[in-house]
Amino acid sequence: MNPSGQFLYTGLLNSRDILMIFQNKCICVAFIAMSLTVVFSGCRGDSAAKREPNAYWYENGGVIRTNDLPRLQRLVPFTIRFPELLPEDITGSRLFEAVIPDMTTVTNTEVRIYYRPSNQMSPRMLEIKEVNSRQINLPASGTKYTYLEINGVTVLEQENLTSFLADRLASMDNALRYSWFYSDISYILYATAFDRTEARKVIASMCR
Repeated sequence: MNPSGQFLYTGLLNSRDILMIFQNKCICVAFIAMSLTVVFSGCRGDSAAKREPNAYWYENGGVIRTNDLPRLQRLVPFTIRFPELLPEDITGSRLFEAVIPDMTTVTNTEVRIYYRPSNQMSPRMLEIKEVNSRQINLPASGTKYTYLEINGVTVLEQENLTSFLADRLASMDNALRYSWFYSDISYILYATAFDRTEARKVIASMCR
């Protein structure tokens, strides 16, 4: 310190000063490194999701539409079940639609799976609806129906489906509707332009 009370830099530092400066710099460098790690790890996860081929996620009015099964499954409280057997031409895009209770006023989670044919000009299509509640499995008025026993599960088969138009997206032409309850989940399957043998085999592959 000079006579005026000001500190003067002499160009000399003792060992304790050097150690304190070194420690402070190490703390700063460590903090910056930790912050960058958190930031870039988060960016890496987002980038990885964006780089997933053809993946998309759309939410509107409490409804999710996506083809990202792993992300959707994390939100759904039950394991989404798929047919183990599908006709050879039903190997095209698989789309998902879900209604999650936390996002809406509904009390049960609903998942719909849409299977489209490889040939986009084909009318054939499968739609599967899964709900984690037991729903009434009775035939609708005006439908032609029969009850089946498939792998020990009672399945209601219906046709003449004009009363179900609001419950599905595909064409009503040549459509069959199946409903059953299995492993605490209610299922509805619409098969458009399928014969009964094909549709029943798909259901049998889900009830195992």
